[in-house]
Amino acid sequence: MAVNYIMKEQSKAHQMLSSMKAGKIYRQSELQEKWPNASHDLAALVKSGEIEKVSSGLYYKPKKTKYGLVAPRDEYIVRSFLQDDDFLLVDVNSYTSLVGGLTQLSMGYKVLNKRRHGLFNLAGFHFDFRVRRAYPKKVTKEFLLVDLLDNIKQAEDGTPIQEKLLPRLKEYDSNELLRTANLFGNRSTEKLLEKVLN
Repeated sequence: MAVNYIMKEQSKAHQMLSSMKAGKIYRQSELQEKWPNASHDLAALVKSGEIEKVSSGLYYKPKKTKYGLVAPRDEYIVRSFLQDDDFLLVDVNSYTSLVGGLTQLSMGYKVLNKRRHGLFNLAGFHFDFRVRRAYPKKVTKEFLLVDLLDNIKQAEDGTPIQEKLLPRLKEYDSNELLRTANLFGNRSTEKLLEKVLN
């Protein structure tokens, strides 16, 4: 009798698993509407490795490729976590392409948004969420430079970040740099760039 009950419960869990599309992120509350025992079944499926947990209440069924199991794209993970499309995903490596020695930057991605702040581990990846009043729709080199001037005071070797970045301003479109600073930068950064470029 007990064996039959366990098999029935396992069957329900795998029915739910079969209904899930590979690569799609699901909310537990969404699954609960059709599968009343979803919380228990999700825990069992995570334990068996058949689904992965993104964060509390978020799960996905990995896509299987010839290279192994694949997680959803970073943008999709962040969008599902925020339940919002209003964010800018910035690869921290983009900053180090401008100037080396930025060890104070966390690894992974920085997520500029209007809702969440803090470090989060989502689907095994690190995301640094920062609340900002404004940010562009896409990452540009002008925005990266302004953002560095706004937030980083010195490089690893102790050199002020301004000394490393300002000599490279000739590589940028001056008008676009000033426009970016006006829209997205601190007032001190905007004034600095106005003084140097004008």
